[in-house]
Amino acid sequence: MFDEFLKIGYINSHLYGTYEKYDNSDFYFHDSKFINLHGDKTHYIELLNPNSKKSIILLHGIMVNLNTWRDHLDIFSSDYNIYALDFLGHGLSDKRDITLKDIVDQVHYFIEAKKIKRPIIIGHSLGGLVASIYASVYRCELDKLVIVSSVDYDYFNRDIINKIGGSILGFIDPFINSYTMPFIIHTVSKKVYNEPDRFLNKIEEYLCHVKIKGFKRSILSLMKNHDYPGFSSSNYSDIKCKTLIVHGDNDKLIFPDNARRLGKNIPNSEVIMIKNGSHMIVDELPFEFIQVVSQFLDS
Repeated sequence: MFDEFLKIGYINSHLYGTYEKYDNSDFYFHDSKFINLHGDKTHYIELLNPNSKKSIILLHGIMVNLNTWRDHLDIFSSDYNIYALDFLGHGLSDKRDITLKDIVDQVHYFIEAKKIKRPIIIGHSLGGLVASIYASVYRCELDKLVIVSSVDYDYFNRDIINKIGGSILGFIDPFINSYTMPFIIHTVSKKVYNEPDRFLNKIEEYLCHVKIKGFKRSILSLMKNHDYPGFSSSNYSDIKCKTLIVHGDNDKLIFPDNARRLGKNIPNSEVIMIKNGSHMIVDELPFEFIQVVSQFLDS
């Protein structure tokens, strides 16, 4: 993987020491592709299967990027065309002030631009929230939906911790820098992994965008603007496709009750709890994750 990851300053630099020092153009992967969507450049990768007319779109969580799906690409591409994209503000996509609606729109524009017919969307964490909103708003355009380690929209927006967190972001903004970033990353890793060292071993892949100018601005603006105007959990009833909701029963970041709430709100859905699964079940328990998703897609 690292042999295929080329960028200025990578080989002899440490993640934190080069915090927000580079531009998007200083980074690329061997399979990087870019597309302009309504003025914003989106970074993505694709694996096209000439024998398949079905497509899967993979959406990552907040703070990470499409590399969280690297270990799954070959498995899924044996039967599907695969697309994984970096959300705005993440990975190698454009950095600017963004809202949750901007990201939902980005997914919609991508599907339109690539002329993907009735895709399957698999979204993890923030990606699951984006996917569930997309499926509600554009309800006739999906074949199937998989929501992983994600959150019920109304519960998330009503949660007092999120409200307080959003109000203090402006205060902590000046204190997010090369010196505090290691503490932030270590703290978050304990919330999202059962074995935090696994994340720290992949930190250069999953957080390469921390080195890119504008990263902090993008993430903080998204965290302040995580509502979707006019949307509520009642809109989940508009989801017409078959839906699988996957969650780890040991998720310390987004508690398993959120999966059950989603299951009650989304018609024609199934909830599966993965035993001993953390928030990052896609990475820590890839076999179990692939198994339940493959069974759902084959059904």
